[in-house]
Formats: sequence, C-alpha cells, structure tokens
Amino acid sequence: MKCINLLLGIGIFTGLWIVTIPSLDGSPLHESLELILTAAIIIHLLVTGSWIAALARRYFSRRLHQSRFQFAIDSALLVAFLTMVLSRLTNSADMLAFTGAVNVRNSLWNPIHNLSTYAALILAVLHLATNKEWATAKS
Repeated sequence: MKCINLLLGIGIFTGLWIVTIPSLDGSPLHESLELILTAAIIIHLLVTGSWIAALARRYFSRRLHQSRFQFAIDSALLVAFLTMVLSRLTNSADMLAFTGAVNVRNSLWNPIHNLSTYAALILAVLHLATNKEWATAKS
C-alpha cells in the first residue's frame, strides 16, 4: 500500500509540474490533466485518510511539534489545489460550452488559476519534503 501511495504522490507532483507548462494552458490536454489530477488527489486523500485523521488529532493537541507544520502545509495544499481546479472549471472554454454558458469567460480567473497552480506546486514540494522520512523508510 505504501508503494502505491508513494507512486500516486509522485504522479500527482509530476502532473502538477506538467500543468504549469505555459504552452499547454487552455488546451484540452491541460484541462483533462487537471481533471485526472482531481481524481488522483481524491484517491490519495481516501488512501491516507487514517493518517490525515491522526495528524489532525496531533495538530490539535497542546504540544507544538512538526505535525502542526505538516497539517498547515497539507491544508494549504488542499485549498490551493481546489482553487486551481475550480478556477479552471469556471473559465474553461470546453466546460462553459458544455454547460451552455459560452460567452461568460472572465479574465479575473486567469491570475487566480495561475497563482493557485504555482502555490500548489510549491506546497507539493514542501509536502514531499516534510514526509521524506515516511517515503524513505522501509516497510
């Protein structure tokens, strides 16, 4: 299970890195990859649910330790990723055409999408760095 979760995490990070390629922005590949990443993130959250619950319990304990930092990074990563996906879905030519709202594109969403994408990438690096002991430990 650990190997699958590690590969899933590496795949999510790689996908986040690929969606930051400027030439892909707005292409169907870019939008499809974001939807695939959404599914991968949901699977990752479901697989690590017990770990997330344990980390949240430690976060709210009275002691100050690394779990607070990890929980803050993970929470910020989730918010950045959700903002990235929602801002793309609300400004996607294909999605807007699918819903029938063809001319509703708003340029306000582009900077929000770009900022949240780069924030998610940076936070993913921090997430991997704070979990390096888990990734390198032998099971």
